[in-house]
Amino acid sequence: MAYALKGNLECFAVLVKHEIGELKRIKRELKLVDFIPAVECFSIALVELPYLEPSHHQSILSSMRASDVIVFWNKFILAFLPGTNKEGAIHLLEGIKDFFSEEGNYAIATFPEDGDSYESLVESLKIYAKDRGIEKFNWAL
Repeated sequence: MAYALKGNLECFAVLVKHEIGELKRIKRELKLVDFIPAVECFSIALVELPYLEPSHHQSILSSMRASDVIVFWNKFILAFLPGTNKEGAIHLLEGIKDFFSEEGNYAIATFPEDGDSYESLVESLKIYAKDRGIEKFNWAL
């Protein structure tokens, strides 16, 4: 079961920045040559679900891995998905959309593909979200 992060985007930012530092250290320490998604990438996702209610939170958390961290905010989910490439994130988010009978939309940014810092990842996520019609998320939580 995933964890629900209570707080603001500053808490989410600290989590993502920590993961970036840890992945860079692991890659350097292990002297990895081949790309291994489980230790070299993660995804952050913004999901807009028009019918999301607090009563759904536990079901969503239960359907995700213990390593995943979720922020619920009104009709949005902001997700941190460690060891998850873009394809894995799409698979997971399509499952969440299915739970809501195809209603909703999502955008994904993946480290290091879409950015190598928290700021560049969030900028990529904002662009992808806007391209997918997700524009009402309050990035100043």
